Amino acid sequence: MKPGLGVDSAIVVFLHGDCDLEPLPRRTAFGVPLGWVHEQHGRIEPFAHVDCTRIGQVLGGQALRVSRDRRNSIMAGAIARVILHEWIHIATQCSAHAEQGIEKAQFGVADLMDGDDQPMARLW
Repeated sequence: MKPGLGVDSAIVVFLHGDCDLEPLPRRTAFGVPLGWVHEQHGRIEPFAHVDCTRIGQVLGGQALRVSRDRRNSIMAGAIARVILHEWIHIATQCSAHAEQGIEKAQFGVADLMDGDDQPMARLW
């Protein structure tokens, strides 16, 4: 982006915690918020928050025995999915969730890796 670039509307994304995906022997986070937006005076503000540490706790088992580049790719895709989810809240000005898909309330491993066609190492 060039200095002074003007935009009609912007969304600011805050990344919280540790955005490095580290191998964990098991999943350590279940049903925790991975991202959020704030509503003020009935309007959802254009600020998306993403908790990288919690994403890493959900995906840590998927990072075992894969390269650093692959872990970065996995984490980047998961962060992008959480940002998209929060962006939909902002764009639609609706805090409701769907039963399934990118708009559902909670994401697990499969949701965070949806569309990721790279095979992952498995724990046996």
